[in-house]
Amino acid sequence: MLGNNIRAISAFMRRRSRLGLLMATATAITLTPAVYADDQAQSGLLIGPSSDSGSISEIIITATKRNSTLLDTPLAITAITGAQLAAHGVNNITDIAQTTPGFVVVDAGPGSRRVVVRGIEGPGEPTVGTYYDETPLVGSSGTSSDAGSRSPELGFYDVERVEVLRGPQGTLFGAGSMSGTFRVITNKPKFNSFEASVDGGGSTIDGGGSGGSLMAMGNLPLVDNKLAARVVGIDSYSPGYIDNIVDGKNNVNAYQTTGGRVLVRYQATDDLTIDGAVYYLQSRGQQPEWFPGAGTWKVNTYLDMPLYDNNSLETLTAHWDLGFAELVLNGSLYDRAQFTANDLDGYYRRDLNSASTCKRLYNNGVACSPTVMSAFNNYVLSILPTDAAQPQNVHDWTNEARLTSTDANSPLKWTVGFFSEERRTYTVSDQWTGNAATGELLSPKIATSERTILSHLNEYAGFGEASYTAWDKLTLTFGMRGFLYTDENTGNTTLGLNLLGTTSGLPVTQTSSQTGEVYKFNASYQWSPSNMMYAEAAEGFRPGGVNQVIGLPQAFAPFQSDSLWDYEVGDKWELFNRKLYLDGDIYDIEWNNMQVSGTTSNGAFSFISNAGAARVTGVEANIVYDPFERLELEAQGSWQTSTLVQNQVNANVSAPGRAGNRLPFVPYLQGDISAQYKAPLTDGVTGILRADVNFVGDSYSSFTQPNQVHLPCYSLVNLRAGIEAPDGNWNSTFYVNNLTDRVALAWASISATTGFVPEYISRPPRTFGINFHKSF
Repeated sequence: MLGNNIRAISAFMRRRSRLGLLMATATAITLTPAVYADDQAQSGLLIGPSSDSGSISEIIITATKRNSTLLDTPLAITAITGAQLAAHGVNNITDIAQTTPGFVVVDAGPGSRRVVVRGIEGPGEPTVGTYYDETPLVGSSGTSSDAGSRSPELGFYDVERVEVLRGPQGTLFGAGSMSGTFRVITNKPKFNSFEASVDGGGSTIDGGGSGGSLMAMGNLPLVDNKLAARVVGIDSYSPGYIDNIVDGKNNVNAYQTTGGRVLVRYQATDDLTIDGAVYYLQSRGQQPEWFPGAGTWKVNTYLDMPLYDNNSLETLTAHWDLGFAELVLNGSLYDRAQFTANDLDGYYRRDLNSASTCKRLYNNGVACSPTVMSAFNNYVLSILPTDAAQPQNVHDWTNEARLTSTDANSPLKWTVGFFSEERRTYTVSDQWTGNAATGELLSPKIATSERTILSHLNEYAGFGEASYTAWDKLTLTFGMRGFLYTDENTGNTTLGLNLLGTTSGLPVTQTSSQTGEVYKFNASYQWSPSNMMYAEAAEGFRPGGVNQVIGLPQAFAPFQSDSLWDYEVGDKWELFNRKLYLDGDIYDIEWNNMQVSGTTSNGAFSFISNAGAARVTGVEANIVYDPFERLELEAQGSWQTSTLVQNQVNANVSAPGRAGNRLPFVPYLQGDISAQYKAPLTDGVTGILRADVNFVGDSYSSFTQPNQVHLPCYSLVNLRAGIEAPDGNWNSTFYVNNLTDRVALAWASISATTGFVPEYISRPPRTFGINFHKSF
């Protein structure tokens, strides 16, 4: 019945929003359209001297909603081309952290990754915006209103580039970009050439299993200079390496990812371009947690912990060159259905033979006799083994319209626009009994506890940014965004359980709303064609919301917005005839009224509250040096201090932080050094050697004890050796990741739900692999 309800609600929301999307896009086609800024140099994005001459190639980026180069863009940004992603062996968003200073991924497993920029880490709405082309994506809020912990990923194959914008980007990219923005720019269809590529490989993990992947792309011209399509397919099996010592199952954390995308481009007129896209990606596997008490990369759970993650995205974007400006209209519909399950036996087994729990929850406050205690123990065991099972569905409809000036010779450049979002999230939080013999959840299910949460968030925003250049050297920029948020949550405990302290009841609805503005001020000075300095003050913001948590006092259900100001100075250089590129910045961030995690008194439920303030100060640097044609050297890194500047005075937050405590999951130091060397082996084959060394400093999982886990520092060494055609038409690569087989912790936790036993998630052990790529 529950499954039918989920499907019915999901279908209803899908039909309703698709109707709205079609109405909006019909209007877009009538009014609409465009010259796509991202595609003006689509075949490689190279300008100036070619890399064949030993110089560094420049990349055209669109971080300011118009074309510019890294050197000319007055903000802290890292741009990574598709070729560079392949060279680094990037498979997921966690790997991006090895290429970008100040960028951290709190990796709680596939579908549960939190992106952190410049140390701004916390529960709630994302602090970093995630964009695929023109479309913002956000995770489901779940039972704890923590949408930022589930950053969406739709694959990195056949990607033109990735841009990581560091610092608040709220004026152009919205509240989800409180501390930065992560953008994936896909390759677009081409009208007059057939293209295809195939990429395949296999891998094996030391002490684990074997996996493989197959990906392909086809670019199909359909009507000359009018219509083209680009189709991408992805099928990947990631090997597991965690063994369950209870049921003897090995490599339990393997998972399968399948999907792809179809992009269609229609050139309606010389001035009007319409792009449609459909993405689909599904993942199947098990949670990757392991327990140090059971052994390194071992788990001792009584039940499997499956995870499923289905993502679908439909977008329609129109670009229309109006002469004085470009009009961009974008509509998107994003659906995500997730299911996660976590073993709860550790939580309940601690109640066995507990006189206080027996008295309080089972015997009406009367001390338990030996007979009653025996009956109580049998009652606890009767619901075991059990998983916390959580199906979630998020349905997000976004629309944006903006005008961007196009006169490159004008000293005044501007962008104005409007954005709207309507998001529905439906979450079911079950306690689901399993079969101890097989480790699987029972089907049909037997639920011993159940609650539902329906969340409805609306956002409306108007934004603008203008830059004025004087004397061809000094540029001043001002940006502003005004917004309105409304949030409504309805929670209902449909099946209570006394061991959790819950009882069945009627639905409860809570609402909150907020209006406000964020601002940006920027000044840059072009000292020479090869040197630019900038200074910026920018405001970041996240909306508040409503908790739907059992046992939480009514007064604490709403939580407030939090905000920050970022002050930074940066400098960018090209030297030695463009053989050396370097940029660096220093920043100071003042974060107020922080959203932080709290837990109910029994430790079973988490929620969001506001407490305290923090300061983050740091230095970031990026260096690219091509001393001669065959050798490429890169280094990037960041150092930052991220600490509370006042005590978190909030009685509703367990183990509140104190002034001087470090922010969770934020290392002081991180960096990466890489070297790649190419040399001809024969007339038709070039040899490639590459080494990457990635360092991540230590951090902590929470502010203070008793739930704090230390994550030690680590270094990962990755090696790659291969051959390729001189024109890059094909290549074959052998690689070793995590050469020294380090236990590199990416996430850790201690909570009541695991019986206060630490649990870890780590980067994979030493992995050997081979990859082949062919373009047609």
